[in-house]
Amino acid sequence: MPYRALVVFTRKPDESPAVFEKHFEQDIINIIKNNAGDTFPTSHTRMYVKRSEEPGYPADIIVGEQEDFPFDGISIIEFEDEAAAKRFMAKIEVPEARKTMEGKLGVPIHSKGRAVLLSGTYTTTKD
Repeated sequence: MPYRALVVFTRKPDESPAVFEKHFEQDIINIIKNNAGDTFPTSHTRMYVKRSEEPGYPADIIVGEQEDFPFDGISIIEFEDEAAAKRFMAKIEVPEARKTMEGKLGVPIHSKGRAVLLSGTYTTTKD
């Protein structure tokens, strides 16, 4: 059974959402993949909160309040099993790996990152 986690991440306040997304997708995910090597997840799907370019970059909310959405993106990461996830984390959380992202645009605020394990996955389609 796949081992899945939901990860919530937040951009630095001096970066616009567009700059954050662009650089995460062009640069940071590749740095993570290089640092992880063969421990990279089976899949790493990212989605970003839609935000206005107005000052403060408010989220385009359907239900809830701005304070409910302090994060800028989510990712669903999937591994073969728990051991594979632990090997990945061991590779990317070492100081040497973190240094490869220092000073770059698109790096999430590490202290605001959150992750939780997921159980079942269900999809319902229109048809």
